[in-house]
Amino acid sequence: MKIVTTILWTVFAICIVAIIVLSRQAHAQALCGPLDAVKASFQQRYGETVIITAHVAADVDILVLRSPKTGSWTIFRTIGRQACAIAAGKTSEVDHGI
Repeated sequence: MKIVTTILWTVFAICIVAIIVLSRQAHAQALCGPLDAVKASFQQRYGETVIITAHVAADVDILVLRSPKTGSWTIFRTIGRQACAIAAGKTSEVDHGI
């Protein structure tokens, strides 16, 4: 249970940072589309797959996609079966110590 709590707090912190960063980028446009199509596209284009799904509320989730090869990542907010990118980056590291 402690590991799950730690992971959820980590995802929450990442999302808060992402929202702050994105709020400062007024020129950024949201990338949105049907969830299944978005996941397939990011798998094909960037090698990213879902590593975390965090349930926020009824019908609202946060998905974190990551490429194990390049370390690129994208965070999506989903409402129902619609997904919108809220943050992305080119590199990341996974802390296996948690």
